Amino acid sequence: MNMLTNGVLTSNKLKILALIFMTIDHIGVMLFPGVIILRMIGRLAFPIFAYFIGEGIKHTKNRTKYLITLLVFALFCQIVYYISDQSLYMSIFVTFSLSVLLAYAVDRAIKNKDVNSIFIAICVFFIVIFISEFLPNILSDTDFRIDYGIFGILLPLFVYFGKDKKQKILYFSIGLLLLLAYTKMSDWIVLSVKKTQVMSLLAIPILMLYNGERGSKKLKYLFYVYYPLHLFVIYLIGTIIM
Repeated sequence: MNMLTNGVLTSNKLKILALIFMTIDHIGVMLFPGVIILRMIGRLAFPIFAYFIGEGIKHTKNRTKYLITLLVFALFCQIVYYISDQSLYMSIFVTFSLSVLLAYAVDRAIKNKDVNSIFIAICVFFIVIFISEFLPNILSDTDFRIDYGIFGILLPLFVYFGKDKKQKILYFSIGLLLLLAYTKMSDWIVLSVKKTQVMSLLAIPILMLYNGERGSKKLKYLFYVYYPLHLFVIYLIGTIIM
């Protein structure tokens, strides 16, 4: 069986795997920061989620609803972050909201080929660059950062613009390599992440197992709700045992 054309795992199963990897990573960050293997496993989560954000952008029936859903959960997470830790570090929902916004703008420019659409796409791109790369320097006295930076924002677009599975995996692999290079060069990314980010490349053979099907259950909101919920539970456990 050619893994690039066939597969055995649905998107639901792959996202559940990503949830497990993400949970292990956050347990490492919040409870066992010295256990590097937990961070290594955790590096597999983001690429899988990014791949399916790219798929979601392409296949959603309601683009406005898709973007608003991400923005709502992004706002909720930021409120929780600030209340619990006075943190301005942006959650992964912010990263993916910017991915979706940029993809829509670029896609519209490509399809319409008119001056207004192209101008809007260019403006959105520079706004995204400003938010992810320049605003953190302006707010240098805070912990404001966009999770995974500009190449984290761009990664789902490498999937979105792929025409078939082979092309998506190829483009995604290029995007992931660019993200690795960005991680190595960024001075704000913590050393434990820089050392383990190469593990994210193992997400590529895992994603080759994707069969193009969602699965029998509608689990969309589980994946949205789980993120803030598991962070709260881990934080609560941390306050009890530490």
